[in-house]
Amino acid sequence: MPPSKYERELRFIDSEVARLNRALQAKIASMPASPVEAAEKADEVLGLQDKIAALIARKREIEDSFIKAGMQLPDTERSMNATVHNAGAFEVHSREEAEALAAAMVGTAPAAPTSEDSILAEIKSVNEELRSVEDRIVQADIEGDEDEKQKLEMMASSLRSRRDTLVQDAKAARTAAPEPEPVPAAEADPETEKRIAALEEETRALRAQVGDVRTGMQDVKDQLRQIMSALGIQEDD
Repeated sequence: MPPSKYERELRFIDSEVARLNRALQAKIASMPASPVEAAEKADEVLGLQDKIAALIARKREIEDSFIKAGMQLPDTERSMNATVHNAGAFEVHSREEAEALAAAMVGTAPAAPTSEDSILAEIKSVNEELRSVEDRIVQADIEGDEDEKQKLEMMASSLRSRRDTLVQDAKAARTAAPEPEPVPAAEADPETEKRIAALEEETRALRAQVGDVRTGMQDVKDQLRQIMSALGIQEDD
């Protein structure tokens, strides 16, 4: 297979990992208080982490093929590359390693585009990638390569889902009201300055609380596992 095919797949893997990381963060942030609902949510979190681990394993497989062929690894400017290489190899041998690796990657994904122009540009990029994947699906079908066809169909489904999300983001960006202009410092009276200072102090306190929540996520996961165990729910169910 030509190197360009591998490069396209590597770009897709990075885009998909970034999307899954955002979904993972959203689920962790909205963890319900009910034990039953929390157990269900924990199972969804584990499922996302397994998907991330599978993508990383595929990435290692592609990079190994370049190394064995004596070829230079493609430079796709992947934001995840430095994070994972600094942490070590991509190999994942257990669910615990998958959870640890996925947790280490949370927060490293690039932020979703917010302006309408940037969203439209990304939609165009997704469309181009989707057309390429669909061409490869047809080729795999002609060649009778069912494994390749199934993998490509999964990639196409993820790209369509990503495009639908971007379309909704573009609609939201178009209808969003413009932010009010800040009050010039010269026009702010002493009372306003006091309120601003109080808000800044509250913001710092909230950031500290968020940091405490993040550092305590492992404890939350352990508690969720205990809840699941008490309810007789197995992680692999």
